[in-house]
Amino acid sequence: MGAAIGGPLAPRDLGGALTIIQGPQNRQVEEHHIATFSIQLYNPSGLPVLYKWYRDGAVIPGANGQSYSFEATSGDNNATFKVDAAKLGSSISSGTARLNVVPDTTAPQVTNILSSYTNLSTLIVTYDEFVTVETAGDGFSYNSADGDFGVTDASLNPVDRRTATVSLAGPLTLGQTYRIEVSGVADLAGNTIADGTILTFVAGGDLPRLRIDYIDSYYANISWPAPSTGFNLEQAANLGGAWTPAGTATVINGRNVVSIYFTPGNKFYRLRQ
Repeated sequence: MGAAIGGPLAPRDLGGALTIIQGPQNRQVEEHHIATFSIQLYNPSGLPVLYKWYRDGAVIPGANGQSYSFEATSGDNNATFKVDAAKLGSSISSGTARLNVVPDTTAPQVTNILSSYTNLSTLIVTYDEFVTVETAGDGFSYNSADGDFGVTDASLNPVDRRTATVSLAGPLTLGQTYRIEVSGVADLAGNTIADGTILTFVAGGDLPRLRIDYIDSYYANISWPAPSTGFNLEQAANLGGAWTPAGTATVINGRNVVSIYFTPGNKFYRLRQ
């Protein structure tokens, strides 16, 4: 009987040594934007990897992931960052990357507008940087560009400070395209979004999408996100044919999953609410 692996020491480079594909890179970000440093490793063993990040040579409490992100301020200018990575039998240290923080001179921009099919009376507006609650949380900052819906209120998420919830006077029509005008929204440096910024979105545009995962030569799993409730999976031999239930979904790892047995011929699948 051989010695126990890992007791007291694991064999050096067990399952293959960790190697760095790309270490943390020098970054330049505007003040009040998110700075992110990351590392990419080759880990042939597939064993779990532990990370420890450092700032100016001192350990950063709680920074134990493959990447490290934070809000950059002027006090972070010229700070240096590095990371140690270790798994059973192997460890490695990255080089040092430097952060350059410059004044924020760029106005905020809207990166996404979400209209949920489960709540057609609310819009979720996301910005590319932190914005002020006084402007992004003001209902007067949002208006219909075509006068086909009204805005009653708005609020800014106090945690991420980039996502505003806009309350509408009534529900939108599912599937219809709308335009919204955003004005007066400012970032933390006082830069204001361009006047007359108009964006287009589709009401209920977050309808769930199906995903298929082949299990073997006989079975496949068809799934959609578990938060999407009230849907049933249906199947048909052709798009013009009769649609019948395809099975009962089971929630697995945050998705509604239906296991399908392969049969000869084509099959089409859809969600029906």
